[in-house]
Amino acid sequence: MLAEYAAERLQGVAYATHLRLGMPVGLTRDKPNWRSERQYHLATLPEADLVWRTDEGAVIAEFAVWNPIMKVGQLLLYRALLPSTPGYEDLKRTQITCLLVLGRAYPLAEAEAGRRHIKLDRYAPEWLRAELATRRGGAHWTP
Repeated sequence: MLAEYAAERLQGVAYATHLRLGMPVGLTRDKPNWRSERQYHLATLPEADLVWRTDEGAVIAEFAVWNPIMKVGQLLLYRALLPSTPGYEDLKRTQITCLLVLGRAYPLAEAEAGRRHIKLDRYAPEWLRAELATRRGGAHWTP
């Protein structure tokens, strides 16, 4: 879903997938070899699905089909961490847009995202609609 979304919606835009965010606890940029030490701890850092730059700042996107309410909290954390991520130090939180990409309607998550100033996008390629229909026992699914 993420790869198809990026290919369709971000043509000609540089983006990062599965970007590890922030710095490990206790590690600062004034420490010698901080980059290599950060690499050592990379697996411990939160991971954003998709990040790209805009003229105004950056967008962090998270994708969900099932239980997307958890993604709202993740996006809030990711917004706080992005400015401490190498390559994004120039950003302020106010320059970061959070985007929740939903594969199906989920009113509770949509309402909470709106309250938290998280943008929404609905993206349901045909294969996803077919899979949702199969899981629901029907021949067609409208997200």
